Amino acid sequence: MSQWKRISLLIVFTLVFGIIAFFYESRLGKWIDNEVYEFIYSSESFITTSIMLGATKVGEVWAMLCISLLLVAYLMLKRHKIEALFFALTMALSGILNPALKNIFDRERPTLLRLIDITGFSFPSGHA
Repeated sequence: MSQWKRISLLIVFTLVFGIIAFFYESRLGKWIDNEVYEFIYSSESFITTSIMLGATKVGEVWAMLCISLLLVAYLMLKRHKIEALFFALTMALSGILNPALKNIFDRERPTLLRLIDITGFSFPSGHA
């Protein structure tokens, strides 16, 4: 991927995050939340519940740590040292930055139809 494409993607995703962060407490943000909730709850089934619970397990700290260590080891074996370093730094910084952003935005988790017992704030998602 070219450097121009990487910078373009960084700008686009930063703008998307900024727009979501700006509108999350507005009427538009609440409307989008309600539409997403209705869609999720209307499509609830055993299969979708199993998939979402699986995604949640993969997003837990221990799972992300194991996957990250395996990926860094693989990259090092393939002699992609810069990529391994970049990935390790990205994972470490996300572990620091995400909780800080959650405390800044201070957004409560939805209380409807909770499948798991979880604490903390909801935005931004750690899975992202």
